[in-house]
Amino acid sequence: MKFYFTSSSKIWEDPAWVAGIADAGYDGWEISADGNYRLDTPDTFAAVKKAMADTGLPVTIHAPFSDLNPASVNAPIWEETVHQLELTIEKAAELTDTVVVHPGYLSPVSR
Repeated sequence: MKFYFTSSSKIWEDPAWVAGIADAGYDGWEISADGNYRLDTPDTFAAVKKAMADTGLPVTIHAPFSDLNPASVNAPIWEETVHQLELTIEKAAELTDTVVVHPGYLSPVSR
């Protein structure tokens, strides 16, 4: 079993901290592709690739989940969720073969 460190967008101001992941005993870095870590933002994507190259750490990508719901019965929400997942998976394919996606949740109305 491998253990990956997952990070929040609050610590992205300076990616130098990524080097400490292996020192702390983790096997890799799980990037939450949400907020400051959106992979479709060119500067962020370049910084992620640089951090990977500098550290040699393998990564997994956690698909965005803030304000999204793959189980939504509200068509515009569901469509945007699928769009965001597609964008993330396309960019993640350049970095890893693992993308974490949760199935979403049913609201009280949709149950």
